[in-house]
Amino acid sequence: MANRKGLIEEADGGTFFFDEIAETTPAFQAKLLRVLQEGEIRRVGENRPIKVDIRIVAATNQNIQHRREALQAGILYYRLNVVRFMLPPRGDGRTSRSSSSTSSRRSAARRTSRRASARA
Repeated sequence: MANRKGLIEEADGGTFFFDEIAETTPAFQAKLLRVLQEGEIRRVGENRPIKVDIRIVAATNQNIQHRREALQAGILYYRLNVVRFMLPPRGDGRTSRSSSSTSSRRSAARRTSRRASARA
């Protein structure tokens, strides 16, 4: 039987995107928190851990401020909440995505003391 890499292991050295993170189970959240804290995973049936270096991008359409208690008693929330992007609802046609994206990047750049590029 050949060893197969899982999704987190495949993302090693890159970025992994989780959609609807607020709807994940507490068991999954505990495993994700362990990956973030320890920087390692363990394949099913194996005894040795495998080091991984990944960046996590997580999204949800829920008000995460009200759900943070559900995210592993707030611990996972604080580990994931490094940079936040608040996007307007899609039905609001008053702002273009391009200007909203640029504004979000500039806002994040100010908070992290980095320069935002002009690219969309």
